[in-house]
Amino acid sequence: MVAPFLSAAALRSQAQEAAVGKTLPGPPQRVALLGARNTRLLAGFLPQAARLAGLPIELFDAPFDQIEAQILNPQSETYRFQPDIIVLLPSLDKLRAHFYGLSAPEQTHFAQAESQRVAHWCQQIAAHSPAQVILLNFEDAWDGVFGHLGTHTPGAFPYQIRQLNQALATLAQQLPQLALFDLAALTAYMGLGQIRDPSLAATVGLPFTPDFEAALAQGLARMLAARAGRLRKCVVLDLDGLLWGGTIGDDGLAGIQLGGSGPGKAFWDLQRWLQQLQRRGIILCVCSKNEPAAARLPFEQHPDMVLRLEDFALFVANWRPKPENIRHIQQELGIGLDAMVFLDDQPGERAAVRTFLPEVLVPDLPADPARYLPFLSQLNLFETPALSETDAQRTRHYQQATARATLAEAAVDMDAFLQQLQMQATIGPFQPADLPRLAQLSQRTNQFNLRTERHTEAGLQALPATTLTLQLRLSDTFGSYGLIAMLIAEPLDTETLFIRHWCMSCRVFQRGVEALTLNHLASNARAAGFRFLEGEYLPTAKNQPVADLYPRMGFAHSGENRWKLSLTDFSPLPHHIQVVAPGDLRS
Repeated sequence: MVAPFLSAAALRSQAQEAAVGKTLPGPPQRVALLGARNTRLLAGFLPQAARLAGLPIELFDAPFDQIEAQILNPQSETYRFQPDIIVLLPSLDKLRAHFYGLSAPEQTHFAQAESQRVAHWCQQIAAHSPAQVILLNFEDAWDGVFGHLGTHTPGAFPYQIRQLNQALATLAQQLPQLALFDLAALTAYMGLGQIRDPSLAATVGLPFTPDFEAALAQGLARMLAARAGRLRKCVVLDLDGLLWGGTIGDDGLAGIQLGGSGPGKAFWDLQRWLQQLQRRGIILCVCSKNEPAAARLPFEQHPDMVLRLEDFALFVANWRPKPENIRHIQQELGIGLDAMVFLDDQPGERAAVRTFLPEVLVPDLPADPARYLPFLSQLNLFETPALSETDAQRTRHYQQATARATLAEAAVDMDAFLQQLQMQATIGPFQPADLPRLAQLSQRTNQFNLRTERHTEAGLQALPATTLTLQLRLSDTFGSYGLIAMLIAEPLDTETLFIRHWCMSCRVFQRGVEALTLNHLASNARAAGFRFLEGEYLPTAKNQPVADLYPRMGFAHSGENRWKLSLTDFSPLPHHIQVVAPGDLRS
């Protein structure tokens, strides 16, 4: 069972069960909580929620109501903690008290002044720390002073809070290190009347009930997990009873329920939502027990179908067990099972996938199709730290990968296949316009990621001038892969350049991209006067495919997890990729 949020008691219980005999992989995320209100309950729940999300964290809970003191003091406990993430929790109650104490003219500029204060906080944090900032926006601020006129009266507190939330959204678009947690949406979903506790707020500064603090912790844990690369990238869909009512094989095209009104509306609404996910970059696949021709018929001929065949990266319809088919889809896409969500209206099929593929997330859909979409939207399964132009092309990239696989099957050998691809690449230093995609690549890539570092757009902007960077775009006869590899190297000393970060999309494994990247790096390093390259492989549960990368490329073992390459003895590695100027790259 997957529910939007566990209660406080259920969260504690499940976290305790999950902790028995298990150590979470990877280095912990260092998280600092800075609150203008009491954060004691949240600080207790957040590590539990993070454990259930598969994320190890170390937490610093700053003293009560010390946001500005911690941010403005370069020697504060927060900066000494060296956080990866700073979570800021302002207080609506404190803002209300401050607002009521202002003059009428000052009240009309309240949102502007508060947003400027947040901008100053972010500026100060950036000056003292590379940490990403997560700021909670504000719940609804109804106070009854102006009645409903307060929604559009500049001197009303509700009006100013809504203006402030909009100003903070604009600020987050402008500042790469700032992300918003939508507290307004969460409180609206759970019901302000049910989650606020005036007595606790007045006595100990706790504005919300324990169950809401537990829900907030779970929401934050999902954001943190996404920033650590734990992302759901793919939805595998059943057909009958999910995308339309009825059974296409029995009821025929005219007998299934689908449309903008009547019993078919729930399925039509779900398809529209899935289409938005696909446009955002989530991969859609079909896994159906059906005759292939019958399964495709609604997509080809039904006038009310929203989704079409071209919206799917893979379409699998046969009578084999669904766990077997999902495993096939996973292998074809080259993603982890834990990046997949399976939706099916049949409890037996859901149970089978949970049993044989426990890494796949399988929500228990409501019995009533009208509840599918409200239920799924509240699960927030597809949290992401960033978006890029590549996302909208993701389905097309996987469709092109299928065409490449067909060519590979027909090729005599791998060399012949790579030559037939007619690959082209551009390679050079990071470009400012590509920083969002580069940050996303570092955050999403788990397999070809030698040290599993995660970078934000702000962190990439702040790299020292001595850093050497490379980014690579690739295309072939089937189309463009987009920006698929990045490398960051920095001097260890006057003779050695250290490969701090090297990651590459799994879509271009075994294409020769790693050889081209190393050749270019070696050439640049030699030109800068370095004699050696040094790399490090830090093993994780997911980056085993590159465990032997450095020795395969000629590096010699030089210490624990360390490998060294003499540039004096290095000869360029062979590959089948033509390097071209950016304007000449095949689209």
